Amino acid sequence: MESNSLKVLFGDDSATVRMMLEKYLENEPYEASSASDGRETLKKFQEEKPDVVILDLQMPVLDGFSVCKAIKEDSNVPVIILTSMDEESDRDWALSQGADEYLTKPVDKEELLETIRGVTVSNSGGGR
Repeated sequence: MESNSLKVLFGDDSATVRMMLEKYLENEPYEASSASDGRETLKKFQEEKPDVVILDLQMPVLDGFSVCKAIKEDSNVPVIILTSMDEESDRDWALSQGADEYLTKPVDKEELLETIRGVTVSNSGGGR
């Protein structure tokens, strides 16, 4: 693994989606990990100190809105919402909770990679 690789944490209750996202990143300079519910996502966030977090809004235990808000209370790590919820009110609420970007499923590989690059470049001046 390259020492300059970015750590990406996925929070999504779908094993299929988590595997797809990991596959999207396999040839990129990213180190991926994942969690299947909101509480596990927050735990891994604290332990692994990722450079970017990608969250589904509909997760068990803690939803993605709550996870995003908790992450943003303690850090400026970029959060990308990746969800099937495509209502404008959901997008507005997620962004008001600190999300940096909002994408809907299914997502194109290149769109996701560009979004990750965009949030990490624009956020590279800050720390955790």
